[in-house]
Amino acid sequence: MKKLLLAGLPVLIVFMGLPIVVTLMVVMTTTAAAECRTQTTQSAPTQLGDLGAIDGPVGGPVKGKITMAQANIPRRSGLDGFRASMPKVLSKNPDFVTLNEAGGWSLAQIEAAAPGYDAFRVSTPSESGAGAEQAMGNVVLWKRSTWTKANGGRVQLVDDDKTYYKGRPVTWDRFATWVILERADGAVVSVIATHLMTNPHRWPKQHGNPPLTRPQQYAAGMDILLQLRNSLAAHGPVLIGGDMNTQASYTNLPWAAAAKMKAAGYGWQNQGVDFIFFPQYQGVRLEQGWDGTMVSDHRWISARIAMNGAGPESAPGPAATSGGVVNAADTARPAEPPSGDVLAQLMRLRFASSYPAMTAEQARNAITIAQVARDLQVPRYGLQIAIATAIQESKLVNLTGGDRDSGGLFQQRPSTGWGSRAEVTNPVLAARAFFGEAQHTGNPGLLDIPGWQNMTLTQAAQAVQRSGYPDAYAQWEDVAGDITDLLGGDLPDLPDDGSTTNVANCQGDTVNPITVGTLNLLGAGHTDQPGERPGYDTWDKRLPGAMRTIENAGVSIAGLQEVHPPQAKALANQYAAKWGMYPATGKAQNRVIWDRNEWKQTDGRLVDIPYFGGKDVGTPLVQLTSTTTGQVIWVWSIHNPADTRGNAAGDRKEALRRQLATMTDLAGTGTPSVILGDFNDGKDGNNSSHCALTPELTNAFGGSAEPCKKPRQDAPIDHIYGANLTWASAEVDSSTQASKIADHPLVVATTAGSSAGCAVATETNYNLGPVKPQLANLVNILGPMFGIKTIGGYRENATDSNGHPAGLAADFMVGNSPAGKDKGDALVAYAQQNAEELGIDYIIWRQRIWSVARADEGWRRMEDRGSAVANHMDHPHINVLPAALANPIGTSSDAECGEVVYPVPAQYADNDARNWRETGPYWSNWHSGTDLAAPCGTPVYAANAGMIEIDTSQTWAGPWLVKVTSGPGALTTWYAHMQKVTVARGETVQPGQQIGVVGNEGNSGGCHLHFEVHLENGSIYGPDNVDPSTWLAENASKPSQSV
Repeated sequence: MKKLLLAGLPVLIVFMGLPIVVTLMVVMTTTAAAECRTQTTQSAPTQLGDLGAIDGPVGGPVKGKITMAQANIPRRSGLDGFRASMPKVLSKNPDFVTLNEAGGWSLAQIEAAAPGYDAFRVSTPSESGAGAEQAMGNVVLWKRSTWTKANGGRVQLVDDDKTYYKGRPVTWDRFATWVILERADGAVVSVIATHLMTNPHRWPKQHGNPPLTRPQQYAAGMDILLQLRNSLAAHGPVLIGGDMNTQASYTNLPWAAAAKMKAAGYGWQNQGVDFIFFPQYQGVRLEQGWDGTMVSDHRWISARIAMNGAGPESAPGPAATSGGVVNAADTARPAEPPSGDVLAQLMRLRFASSYPAMTAEQARNAITIAQVARDLQVPRYGLQIAIATAIQESKLVNLTGGDRDSGGLFQQRPSTGWGSRAEVTNPVLAARAFFGEAQHTGNPGLLDIPGWQNMTLTQAAQAVQRSGYPDAYAQWEDVAGDITDLLGGDLPDLPDDGSTTNVANCQGDTVNPITVGTLNLLGAGHTDQPGERPGYDTWDKRLPGAMRTIENAGVSIAGLQEVHPPQAKALANQYAAKWGMYPATGKAQNRVIWDRNEWKQTDGRLVDIPYFGGKDVGTPLVQLTSTTTGQVIWVWSIHNPADTRGNAAGDRKEALRRQLATMTDLAGTGTPSVILGDFNDGKDGNNSSHCALTPELTNAFGGSAEPCKKPRQDAPIDHIYGANLTWASAEVDSSTQASKIADHPLVVATTAGSSAGCAVATETNYNLGPVKPQLANLVNILGPMFGIKTIGGYRENATDSNGHPAGLAADFMVGNSPAGKDKGDALVAYAQQNAEELGIDYIIWRQRIWSVARADEGWRRMEDRGSAVANHMDHPHINVLPAALANPIGTSSDAECGEVVYPVPAQYADNDARNWRETGPYWSNWHSGTDLAAPCGTPVYAANAGMIEIDTSQTWAGPWLVKVTSGPGALTTWYAHMQKVTVARGETVQPGQQIGVVGNEGNSGGCHLHFEVHLENGSIYGPDNVDPSTWLAENASKPSQSV
């Protein structure tokens, strides 16, 4: 009989009809016994994640202001150092204080150092070792004249963190101490003191073979902390203080404290890794914050918080996210968590006895998989296989990264055809793909595997996953069965977080082309000493030439290296009008600069990498947001050590490991990200940056990853790599070396811009954002017609309230060049001529405006707005009417919209191999279409009316798999092996309209068209894939066109 592993359930023995609660007797240490006087009401569950019984008064609205302090004063500070630090910690007269690493002091010593305060922690746990001391480290203090303790306890957040400290393996646990406090006016506030794991981002290495990675353990610990917060919130607002060991800028890393607390609706005051969190979603506001030095490697912090009547409230659930990043609009008031016994029962389950109870995130993901299975009518065994697979691959955590480019619940890889980064990390789409019922991938899923119902669980899972560990799924069969049993009843409705819409084709490109560059300036210290660099001028004569070269190359964002103090000062002063810079001050020798007319900084941090002698130095990682399109991009300027001191090769290898880890985390968010700089790797061979960073990142010059082959056009040691974008061009400008401005070239790369997108109106595949359908239709007509690859749509912060913020305006990016002007002129002339049919209100182009209402006045001059972009010199701006309907112009055809025609000319219509569902060595499963033989170059026609989709990830089909779709769940035809495509993504076509020419591309043995019919826009082997020969015979009229 299988055992159901439950956490946190009281054990009852019935003896002679009387229930007796079994308790665990422990022998207290002398210190613990002395502390019993302050611990008359406490709770110390012994299992990871077990909250125990949390009882206490339910308070009223908390009025007025509360001051709270946080300090980490480690044992190495000594008792004298602790006593000297506490007056500073208490200098703002706080109501509450949270302490970390206080296990070296008794409560009596702590209270003696804090006159007027009571202190609480749970006595030492029964186990010995490091865990015992860490359990004692978190202490809560409160002003005894104002507050009275009603209850308190401790919860274990992390068990057996197998990490390294100063090079030696250690195993640590992590805890949170909590107290419910009551004021005379009936106000109740709970305070939590906690100390999280050392930074998994910087130190991911583990010893042994733990079941979770360090980021996964950290995330699970944060989830338990939030479960504790949720329980305490029923009594009153909850404040949290502690050393979180991660930075406030980590909001882009979904496992980190800042991201988790932001998602829970919390704000914070912090200094470094020490935080005071407060429930901003309840209207609580930070009035003032302070920090200062003490006898510690941390600073004390304090915050005065306006409580504004916050009171008891149901626990908030996670806010909506996009690729792991919390949407700002959702942080004010998070969605309520799902209700129902299913979620609660799942959160008592453990994968095994060594695992914590399932977190809310894991339970929600299990429910999501079950809901997908139910929608697809997958039998119970199929759900059990999916759950076991997700446990093995991700522990039911929606991971942003993994092995190579893997991601999501099932660790599906974009590079092997499972979809884009956004799609594989979307739980609903990932589950549909696993079952084989996703529209975004043609990879076979579980339901496509013949006889899967008769396979063992691990065989069936392996048939889908093709893992390097084919037997690993079997170990989760029992617990997956238990979870499946719980999911067999009514499922709670999970709040719609937006993750199931607008994900296809949203990743992989920037909205507009972006030109970035990297240049090692040759630091002032290398040329200002006589005779050090013969032939080079001093820095002040070289810097203007370097900046002119950057500007002339069209660079809007640049990474600079060897920015010595006088160069940094000049950049901050002489060039500040045009160029922003991070960091703006300080001694960092790497900087990121950006054109202020195009970008603004929205985040940034210094990331440590080893430099000379292995010493860590901070390198700037900056988040920039476009002032015109709202595009967000991360840019990181780095400089790895040269072979001049110490073990530079080893330091470069470690630097690349950290750089890849950081970039992989950023890539998982779906945001375009760039790392550039002086890698000093010209002689590193297979340890070079290209070999270390690809294929997870793409080199701007191309090259191959497996086997590693650096592109010949790239510079020797200065490189540019990116994620979530496509490179359009790259070049090495050696003029900086020739003119001795610097001893490195300027390396420049430009992104392609997006022609695939996320518009709410599904008729367009441009990246428009939430625009009105009439604008989407207009873009879908004009964009492909004039070959516009980049079109900007919705922008919340734009000043034209009836334009971009209303979803009624589009910017057609053509470039500020003679060719761009000609293209813009042609587009504008066509738009004017067909303004009524297109539903146009007005057009702005090259500092002029034309409107339908005043068409008789022609073009009217506009004021100078100060830049080429603001004056619309590089893009026509078109506004549509709020009630407009845009109709295709000139797309009429002899074929009616509902008509079906043969996809090849009449004389080849009978050359049908009729080989649908044939099997053999040429196909991995069965032949999913029919082959129509015709000479290469023969026109290929759309068999039905619909919108063009182009999939470039299906290598069997050649460079392109073209689909003509009538919409989601509707007729879609597929066309493969074509040598040329004559239509664009998002274009609307009619039956009989040419879409390409016959070829011999991909998995093909001769010139022919591979043609498929999917009645419900399903997957390659889905049940809606019907015999195309029969379908054509029953529905099609042979085309009249001939060659």
